[in-house]
Amino acid sequence: MKKRLIGSILCATVAVSMLAGCGSKEATKPDEKKTIRITYSAGELDGESKDLNVIFADFYKEHPNCEVVLEEGGSALMAKIAANDAPDIIRTNSILDVPTYVNKNIIIPLDDMLKKSKLYDEDDIFSACIDCFKYDGKEFGKGKIYGLPKDWAPSSMWANKSMFEAQGLRIPTYDDPITFDELADYVKKLTVKEGNKVKVFGYSDISSPNVAVETMLNLMGKSMYSEDFSKVNLKDEDVRKAFKYVYDMKINGYTQSPLFPMGGNGNSEFPQGICAINNFGLYSGSTYIKNPDRTVDFDDMILCPTPVMNKDQKATYTVSPVGGTISASTKDIDLTFACWEYIHLGVPAQKRAASGFNLPVKKSLAENADIKNEFQKKNFDLTVKYAENGSYTFVRSNPYVGSKAVESIMEKYFTPLLYGQYTFDEALKLMENEIQLLIDEGRAQ
Repeated sequence: MKKRLIGSILCATVAVSMLAGCGSKEATKPDEKKTIRITYSAGELDGESKDLNVIFADFYKEHPNCEVVLEEGGSALMAKIAANDAPDIIRTNSILDVPTYVNKNIIIPLDDMLKKSKLYDEDDIFSACIDCFKYDGKEFGKGKIYGLPKDWAPSSMWANKSMFEAQGLRIPTYDDPITFDELADYVKKLTVKEGNKVKVFGYSDISSPNVAVETMLNLMGKSMYSEDFSKVNLKDEDVRKAFKYVYDMKINGYTQSPLFPMGGNGNSEFPQGICAINNFGLYSGSTYIKNPDRTVDFDDMILCPTPVMNKDQKATYTVSPVGGTISASTKDIDLTFACWEYIHLGVPAQKRAASGFNLPVKKSLAENADIKNEFQKKNFDLTVKYAENGSYTFVRSNPYVGSKAVESIMEKYFTPLLYGQYTFDEALKLMENEIQLLIDEGRAQ
């Protein structure tokens, strides 16, 4: 049997009677092939292989007349959606994308299909994984389910133990997290500069300003948006303080910025001792063990909870995992769901868990994951415990304007702000005006 090409798999001719196995809703000719278009990359799907022949081997046994093809996401995806040519399975950032996708009827709810699924058991799914894709048009955790994460982990950060001890700083724990004010003090002490260059960054965080700000506000029970999302308010004192916090981090070189570039996102720099704290979660551990330039001992890499706002708050993780949703324009819903189900709940999910990259959405897969690496196993088990027992919250995302559009507006003015082209108040006013204009346009549609 000839090897199939990666990314495109031509399926064997099958009899009409076998087409029911693919869940086809329409009569299909015996020689007709069914194509499922997805925007995941091959490397995201499986912890062992990037070859689609391998990844979907078991799926093709059940659906021999199907082919799975990979398509580009990002701006190309939005262009396809606008042309009513969206891929069948859309790679989706739950909290940032779902509100807009639901508001614009880009994706469909999966509740009825999940009820019939043999792989889905709601009691076996981490509740955060359901809630971050359950949306009622206003709030997460309510309404219909539009997807699930591919894999996930509670928000957490990595601390360099030796660097912390050298500065007399305690390592945050899930029973005793640090506050954002404490973090600001920490990174100031941990940052090492030589002239105008940063030798060691106190903190690595590539979160866009809107996500960082909304995360802090959310932990306070607030938001930059009004309750009905019709208004954005960047003049509120707590909103201003949150933006100033992000600004101070960047302008002082405590974290990477155009003024003080790090070179990467922290996943390479942290194991090399170039940053003391890396604001990435469990997944980063899998990159550390593969880093050929690693100089930091594994015993010095400690996985910690992200900061809270007040000292009396318990560790609370923010949920915003990437997962898959199904396009409202898909031509074969049953077949597409079978593929979606296979990716998120089937063999790829099992392999991904065993690799230790991240948590699967199913508790049973997490409990039975056979992780060989001791460092990954220790942090995987810690993350499972936190996921099962910790408190979690969501960053609010406006359904009337896409998160990428908000991010683009903020970056448009935030970077010039760092270079002194605007005052702080001028930048916030310009951001607010442009975001409000997009909200108004979105509501009018």
